[in-house]
Amino acid sequence: LTRRYPDGDCRLEAEVLLSESLAAAGKSDQALTHFERLLRQDLPPEVERRIRLRLAKELKARGRFAEARAAFLEIKARWPKSQEAVEAYFQIAEAFRAEGNKLAAIEAYRGVVADAPDSPQARLARLRLAELYRRVGLADLAAALYEKMLREAREGCQKAELLLGLGECYWQKGNLQKAQLTFERAAAATSGQTAWAALRRAAEAAVADGRPGDAIPLLQRVADQATDPEVLEPALVALGDCLRKVGRLEEAVAAFERAASLKTKQASQGGKVN
Repeated sequence: LTRRYPDGDCRLEAEVLLSESLAAAGKSDQALTHFERLLRQDLPPEVERRIRLRLAKELKARGRFAEARAAFLEIKARWPKSQEAVEAYFQIAEAFRAEGNKLAAIEAYRGVVADAPDSPQARLARLRLAELYRRVGLADLAAALYEKMLREAREGCQKAELLLGLGECYWQKGNLQKAQLTFERAAAATSGQTAWAALRRAAEAAVADGRPGDAIPLLQRVADQATDPEVLEPALVALGDCLRKVGRLEEAVAAFERAASLKTKQASQGGKVN
């Protein structure tokens, strides 16, 4: 504060923090009023960029996408080399994505990657691009991007997320065996709920490929490890169905009975019943 306001006057910073606190508390109307009032003052450039960016984000959060994009574009035009400009460009893409305009979002995310390839926003933009490519039917482009990000990924949780997306690409392309193996890799890269979801998806790929026997050990791992009834119960039902399909009827009955007992216990405790 003393560097920003050498005369010791922290009033402006206090007003900025108040506005941001109102936004964080969900008091959007009051926050917008404060932001707009601050922008009528003669502000230091770094403070003005900060306020304009926060105002634009608040407009986006309110679903006022056209106004938000105009505000983000003003930041990008006035301070093109600033960190706020990179964030503004990314937020333009996010606004298009929130509106469901996939093609416009793709174009904007690609612009973020081209303009600031080493920024945190570019890393997230690449992930968004891969998801959107897959949603618009460009599975090959999505898979190539997931594979590139996997070569650069360091953390296990990040690798798991990328492998899950890559597995969906292989499924979309009709390569169910490769999808299964990729989902298994995702499970191995993480733990807990994400790992169980990956194992379930791997099992579903095996079943869709006509190989219920290959799904059994995957579902059995979920049945042995999961503690959340909302995860365990559908896994047990799927396990029982696969066991039934391969003729292991006594084991199938045991799996179904275990699933039924979970339902009964949840109902007696007032929990959710699927």
